[in-house]
Parts: sequence; structure tokens; C-alpha cells
Amino acid sequence: MIQPIIVCPERQRESVLRLVEYIRNLDGTRVRIIPVSVSEDAKFMASLPKTLDAVQKFACLQAHGLRLGATAMRGQPFIWLEPDSIPLAKGWASALDREYRKHGKPFLISSDVNPPYDLVGGIGVYPGDTDYLVPEVFTAHGFDLWLVNHLKPLVARSPIIQHCYGDYDAAGNAHSWRFPKDIGRLRPKAVIFHRDKHQDLIPDFPEPKRFYHTGDLGDIIAALPIIREAGGGDLVIGNHPDFLRPMEGVRFRSLAPLIEVQPYIRSVWFESAPKGITHDISVFRKLYYRNYRTLTESQAASLQLPFSLNPWLTAEPALETKGLVTIARSSRYHNPEFPWKRIVSELDDRCVFLGLPEEHAEFCREVGCKVPHLPTSNFLRMASLIAGSDLFIGNQSSPCWVAMGLGHPLIQETHKEIKDSIVERPNAIFADTEDISGAERIGICI
Repeated sequence: MIQPIIVCPERQRESVLRLVEYIRNLDGTRVRIIPVSVSEDAKFMASLPKTLDAVQKFACLQAHGLRLGATAMRGQPFIWLEPDSIPLAKGWASALDREYRKHGKPFLISSDVNPPYDLVGGIGVYPGDTDYLVPEVFTAHGFDLWLVNHLKPLVARSPIIQHCYGDYDAAGNAHSWRFPKDIGRLRPKAVIFHRDKHQDLIPDFPEPKRFYHTGDLGDIIAALPIIREAGGGDLVIGNHPDFLRPMEGVRFRSLAPLIEVQPYIRSVWFESAPKGITHDISVFRKLYYRNYRTLTESQAASLQLPFSLNPWLTAEPALETKGLVTIARSSRYHNPEFPWKRIVSELDDRCVFLGLPEEHAEFCREVGCKVPHLPTSNFLRMASLIAGSDLFIGNQSSPCWVAMGLGHPLIQETHKEIKDSIVERPNAIFADTEDISGAERIGICI
């Protein structure tokens, strides 16, 4: 089924989350949320030509959101949603998928036209090359009208997407429909309605738990078992004031795809000063002990919550690492006694390195052997590569926490003094010396 997505600026967060929760409760469909921080919005607006007026700038901002979503979904079609686009029945996404394939054109939008001003609606299905097709700057109208004016042969239109701003007067001004009063105006065969700006069509739900975290990548992955045990909810990620590497931007976007597919996570986003937090994990460093307690245990203690270290991550195993050994090694938490050279020599051409290019280069220099590098665009991709492999070997790093979260066979290069990243399992070896005896029991001879 085609993936539904919604771009979520901070100013629309509550309405986006309400829609996503409604859709999930309606028929189990998971909407991918693509968050945009205030600073990212501001940076884009500052880059626009000074000659644009307020209406033109708003059109550009809307198109920028579409481009962010399209870039995240590059290479695969997606259902474009906005906070006021409300699915009307179970199976709505499958119905759009079937309609899209029936018409066989790159774009599918509503067939509704309400002149003089409301000529087109942008809710619908978009192709995997949308970010190449739609410009960033508009000087006359929004991306939806640009679409039908400039790419009309590529656009199919369907009545199962109902688009209407309300009752129009002689001047073309719309008076919004309100539900349930205007429920009879919905077409029986429509599967989604745009636009319900008050979200009247969405029933009220209990407020979910909302967790806040300002730790590093591995800290956040280690906190997920606690969120799962608490029943799940939203995860808000912010910057730690003492960390040199902020989570905002690229680092957040690399981690979010893995988190958002976990069944106990309703949504994940970045926010510097969030409201409505029910569980603040950012204070866990006050109860952190690096010698005898895992990161998960320290974080659970800070909230006085239970946890279970049964595998808490899921990812589809990648075919390209079948029969291989995945390796990752960050620039910190090294143990000079760990037998990396012997491991690479024995495993020969079965190893592939995951992680950053600079980490790969450093690893090859230290080991004295060229291990192939398999780039990863985000942590969900990394998790799939690890899940598809026979074994993971790495130091105390975020990739190792991914392997532990998956319950995957692993050998860890364990630091002599810092032992906060050990999740004991029968298929795991944690070595703080050169001794990795017992590797045979996890299915590999070294």
C-alpha cells in the first residue's frame, strides 16, 4: 500500500498528532510524520527573494513542506495529507492506492472544482520524483494549481477525494462546513475529505503519554524499552545544553525513521521547549552510573518506571547483508585489547562496515585492512542491514544499541571502565579483553 505522509511544522503539531491518532484508530494505518522545526522554517523563509509578498511567501512555504515530504519519500509514491484532510472510512488508503493504479498517471488529486477562487485541492497521491518536478518558489499561486497548469497530462482526478472549503458566496468566499451539522454534504463514495479545518470529523481521544529526551543517539534508543513498558506514546527530542553535537536537524532526521515505525510510538518530533510532557527522561544523568548500570536502567530509575530488555526494535531484514557480518565502530569507547585485527583477518571478505565515512576510514587505518563500507541514510536502514546479517560486531555505540534492541547476535568491544551498554543475552558476547571465546555458540568461528 502507498505510504501516507504528513509534514509537521511546530505550529501545526497538535492538529497533526490528532489526525495521525485518529487514522491509526480508524483502521491501523500508520502515517509517516516528517517534522520541521521553527529554525528550519525560518531559515527557508529567509532564503526567499525579498520581492515576494506575504501571499507568495506562504505559497512557497507550503511548497517547501511538500518538497521536504517528497525528498523523504524519494523513489516511492506517497499519499499527501494535511491536518484538515480527514479519512472517512476504513480502507481509505487502500482505496486511494487502487484508484491511483487504475488511472496510471503520476499524480492523483480531487476532481472537485469550486470557482472562482478554489480551483484545485492538493490532497492526493504523488510520485517518487515529486521533488524534481515541483519548484521551490511560486510567484502567482500554490503548488496544487501550478501542478494542473503545468503538468496537466500527468494528473488524474478522482471524486473519491472530496475537496471543498464550504459554502461559497457570490464573491467566492467560503463559509466552512461544520460537522456533524453538515455531514450530509459528504459524498457516499468519498474516502477522504478536505478541508475540515476544525477537525470536527475526528472524535476526541484521551491524551497520550508524552516523553521528553535530550540525550545522544544511543541514549534515546536505550530509552525505548521504558516507553514500551509504559504503554507507548509520543517521543519529543530536544538538544542537551551541554552537548556539542545538537540533535536538531540531520541527526534527528537520521534517527526518527527507526523510532516512528515501532508499534508503541505514536509519533516522534524535535522541539526545543515542549509542552505537555508527562515523562521527562532528560534528567536521567543525575542517576547515571557508568560502571554497573545500563543506560536503560539509569533512565528507568530517573522516572521510577519498570522496563524489559526483551527485544524492543523491529526492522525488515535486508537481503544484501545475508551471510555477512556487519561492523560498526564509533570514535569513542575503544578498547585496545579487543582483537579487531584477528576478527577481520579470520572473517576475511564477509565483513561490511556501517556508519559514517570518517569512522570507516579510521577503522581501516587501525585494522590495516580494507573492509567495504555500506553507507546508511538513516537508522532504520542500518537496523535492516543489521537484522539481515549473520552477526553484528561493534563498540559501545548507537549501532550496537540497535543490534541489542533487535536481539541480534553480537560481539561488543566493551570499554574497560565504562560498562553502561551491556544487554546480556545468550546470543551476545561482551568482551573487555582479547578473549572472545564462545563465539561458536552464536553461530560463528573466530
